[in-house]
Amino acid sequence: MASKKAVKPILVYVESYDDVAFWHTILSRHNSSPYRFEIYPASQDSLSKGKNEALKRSEELLSMSLGNFLIICVDSDYDYILQDHTPQSTKINQSDYILQTYSYAIENLRCFSESLDEVCVRSCNRVNNKLDFSQLLENYSEIIYEAFTWSVCLVKNIPHFNIKPFIQAISFSGQNGIQIDLNNIQSRLVTIEKQVKNLINDWQKEYPDLKEEVIESQATLKELGIEAKNTYLFVRGHTLQDDFLIYFLKSVCNTLKKEEIDRINQIAGKNVGDSIKQYENSTKDVKYVLSLNTSFESCFLYQKIKHDIERLMAKLDR
Repeated sequence: MASKKAVKPILVYVESYDDVAFWHTILSRHNSSPYRFEIYPASQDSLSKGKNEALKRSEELLSMSLGNFLIICVDSDYDYILQDHTPQSTKINQSDYILQTYSYAIENLRCFSESLDEVCVRSCNRVNNKLDFSQLLENYSEIIYEAFTWSVCLVKNIPHFNIKPFIQAISFSGQNGIQIDLNNIQSRLVTIEKQVKNLINDWQKEYPDLKEEVIESQATLKELGIEAKNTYLFVRGHTLQDDFLIYFLKSVCNTLKKEEIDRINQIAGKNVGDSIKQYENSTKDVKYVLSLNTSFESCFLYQKIKHDIERLMAKLDR
């Protein structure tokens, strides 16, 4: 006979292997007897991955009466913003057994502005005094906000809307050899601003009937916590991380590393070579460090995830 104190596994399906560690970090903060989270990619028998695969697993397994011990964890994409506009967004926003990031994806939370100084320290063992990442991402968000609201309205109103022009406009995508001058950050933001303005002009000409809806939608977005200063949390995560922010992180960390090596050269004497090697061995690639970043607990979206998990656990305990 099984012990009453036996651990009860809660089966957790996520979109892919890349999501396992992220959701493990969040869920493990809520591990409590008698439950234990067991996290797996949604597809175990093929190379299939993604949100649809995870949601498909929820349908299959809930029909097997495993509902109370099964949860699905997915990126929100635009589903949080769409609320009940589509069957999928309705399902995700209303189900107690589906957890979502609320940000577009896990990458957005990893890029949470207040955590990026720590990312730099973990990468190069130097405190960041080169760039205010919170200000950078607030300025970036304000630049892309209007285009973002247009994208939301277009997703709602245009079947199979192509989001690619928006992705390209808010990033350095396709621009080879991007270099960031930390003394002239504004020049890079101006590049994004020009791209965004051109895109908005194109959309205004192509979809003139949506102008009023775009303005009105900003009130709805604000109710969801989406404002001009935090838009970066709600755009495509890989675009934010790989085609915008990483260039600034690399520039900061490369500058800090160079300064530390210069400092060692001045003080290390005859052991300078060993000292530099020791320092270099202690550093880590900043993109790798960013991929492991979990210092986003103060983000208001994490608080929403935390609330959902607490509500879920309370329901399981009934």
